[in-house]
Amino acid sequence: MFICKNLGCLRSYNSGDGQIVVNHVQQVRAAHNAGTQVHAPQILKQLTPNIYQSGEPPCAGCGQVNNLAHHAGPGEPAGVNTLLENVELLQLYGVLPA
Repeated sequence: MFICKNLGCLRSYNSGDGQIVVNHVQQVRAAHNAGTQVHAPQILKQLTPNIYQSGEPPCAGCGQVNNLAHHAGPGEPAGVNTLLENVELLQLYGVLPA
């Protein structure tokens, strides 16, 4: 699984849809951490497959190979880290396939 970091790509973490996904992932994480009932919004389920890409590179949106993130880390943008650090959480709630 990887996230595109190309700022001009429609499938990037920084695109309009990407920012919606990042915000909803943060909300799901906060609800999970607080121990409250988690309901992943339908919009998150709809947009997630466009932002979280699986399979082999290149990016399905822009065709880039060298601007993809596969792992969270200190050199990655905060939005990328949010997405990659919460893959298992999204799998737990049925947003991403296990």
